[in-house]
Amino acid sequence: MCAGPWLQKFQAGGSAGLLRDGKKTTWEGGVREPAFVHWPGRITPNITSAVAATYDILPTVAALTGAKLPTDRIIDGRDLSPVLFSGAASQHDCLFIYKGTTGAACPRQHPNCPGLWAVRCGAYKMHYVTSESLKDPANGTFHDPPLMYQIENDPSENWPLDPASEEYKQQHKIITAAVDEHLRNLKPVPNQMAKGLNKDLIICGCPNSQKQYPQYPNCTCNPENFQVDACTSKIKLFEDEAFTRPSGSFYSP
Repeated sequence: MCAGPWLQKFQAGGSAGLLRDGKKTTWEGGVREPAFVHWPGRITPNITSAVAATYDILPTVAALTGAKLPTDRIIDGRDLSPVLFSGAASQHDCLFIYKGTTGAACPRQHPNCPGLWAVRCGAYKMHYVTSESLKDPANGTFHDPPLMYQIENDPSENWPLDPASEEYKQQHKIITAAVDEHLRNLKPVPNQMAKGLNKDLIICGCPNSQKQYPQYPNCTCNPENFQVDACTSKIKLFEDEAFTRPSGSFYSP
């Protein structure tokens, strides 16, 4: 669920403002973004602080079009129609923020990893694991007890709550119960990241790749994209390294 500014690009990568860090992290700078919805005559111009997620798009569009969602699985998203049309509060009790893949920054032996790094329930956000976008992503920091912030009062995540405080204890109990319920409803599926290790199917950003890497005939950019950042010579070194770098060094936020 992570987006935000790409801090490795410095000024060209954007800024998260007062939010902490950026892309590739589970700090607010990596997961919080504004959303804009435009529907003249249906949605009254307004600003809301309701929390939503990209996976809310599916149930929202389904509700608006009368489409039926499958009933053989849990749909994580929520219909945002009450937020869009009535100014209602967030339709989520909690948002579960996943990051990391086995063998990268998330060792399998950690009880809360790989996968779930942070949880936001209402005004509170709890971090099991954190990382920084400008440091080695394989060096995650595990927190026991978890870090917790009152995210509405402290959106910069500068002031973690004292684990000994009643506020922390109460919210920790609420969030832990929500996490336990969430995990009970998860069903294992094949690792989609692991499916991406077949180099015969790799697509890279090098306009001359068919000559440079004849063993990878699909590794090329479309001609109309040769001038984009991913196809410039500046990225070539990274692409060269990508063929030899151990698969465990990659992770997906």
